Amino acid sequence: ISLLMAVTLCVMSIATHLATESQLNLKYFFEVMVILQAYLICTVVSVEDFKRAFTNIMAVLAIISVAGFALRYIYPGIVNHIPVLTNLSDMQYGNLLLTTIPHDVMYVTFRNYGIFREPGVYQFFLNLALIFLLEKPNTFKSWQMYALLLAMVFTFSTAGYIIVIAILLVYF
Repeated sequence: ISLLMAVTLCVMSIATHLATESQLNLKYFFEVMVILQAYLICTVVSVEDFKRAFTNIMAVLAIISVAGFALRYIYPGIVNHIPVLTNLSDMQYGNLLLTTIPHDVMYVTFRNYGIFREPGVYQFFLNLALIFLLEKPNTFKSWQMYALLLAMVFTFSTAGYIIVIAILLVYF
């Protein structure tokens, strides 16, 4: 990605917002900063280093999210003792910093959300990490693979299950 492309994306983003809303606010400058930061990361970090870091981070987050999932299952009252976050859909989550727990499971199925707003989003990142991991030789018995798969199981995401089966069929 060239600097010209990054700047073009920023200008297009701002122009689109101006054309549709006729005013700028802070969130548009945040988008510009994200695009420019992505450009800088692409120029500094190699693809292989990114894949390795992403896989390791997701594996650690998977272990933490499974622990949070288990804690919520063993001690349901935990959500009354931790800070609560409310998302844009007015769903409340207990915040354990590196994982979240749905606050009121009467309206949602008890599933592993990880740090994401829903398990379906989490499964995408778990599967992406699994693909990056399986591209390397001799990773079948790695702790990262087992952590990613265990977290995937507890998302109870049908799409996630289908995709993980397809990934495993491709790589094995």
